Amino acid sequence: MQNRTMDSSYYFDQAQLFFEQNPSCLQALEQIKPGVEILITLENHQGYSLSAKNNKLHFVKQKAKNFDVEFVIKNEALRRLSTLCKLPLSEVGIEVVKEILMGHIEIKKHGSILNLLKNGYIKIIRIAGPEFLSFLATHGLSSLQKIISFIRKM
Repeated sequence: MQNRTMDSSYYFDQAQLFFEQNPSCLQALEQIKPGVEILITLENHQGYSLSAKNNKLHFVKQKAKNFDVEFVIKNEALRRLSTLCKLPLSEVGIEVVKEILMGHIEIKKHGSILNLLKNGYIKIIRIAGPEFLSFLATHGLSSLQKIISFIRKM
């Protein structure tokens, strides 16, 4: 059991490193309605809470309670992402989408599409900018309507 605890702490620390060394993660989280969290589930471990409050990113060892979206992140994705530092939001978004395409990250929608819209998740895509939107377009998501249609299927 101690190995599992050490693994759990190690991967939590890797995720925390990625979130904290990329200020653009806070920039993205600040688009989400106050009080709303993202559930982060690390491979073979419990879920954690990711949110922004008072201009600070909070990644804590407790399961998110008020969430619409869950990111299930495999260890391989954490190994790669934790090496990235101070990337703009567009590049963080591109790296995350690359991990999704490789099957190392899965996004699960727990709330309705209406909740996703009113809680600010779509704003994150907009503020990620043209470089991120161009990357999405190369993968068939060339308009907001196509992005929303994709999200509905999650």
